[in-house]
This record gives sequence, C-alpha cells and structure tokens, in this order.
Amino acid sequence: MIKDYLNEILDGSKTFDARSYPTNKREVIALVDSLTMKIYGTIKLVGCIR
Repeated sequence: MIKDYLNEILDGSKTFDARSYPTNKREVIALVDSLTMKIYGTIKLVGCIR
C-alpha cells in the first residue's frame, strides 16, 4: 500500500480502501508500505463490499 494511504488509515481520515478483488479475510492484518516493505501498523479487517 502507498505510504500516504497508510498514514490516512492510521490517523483515521480514511476509513476504507478500494481493491481490485474481494477478500474473505476477517482478521488483524498488517499495513505494509509497498516500496519499503516496512510494517506501519495493524488493523482489524471486518468486512468487504463488492
């Protein structure tokens, strides 16, 4: 994920993310910067809307 989007999710100004495919995961996931592969935080994924 792009770091700017990570920061928006972590500070609460962004509450969702659009993806090109759905997921069945409903658990804690890591928020990883796609360039550095550094983990910036974790969130609990609670749903997915098509």
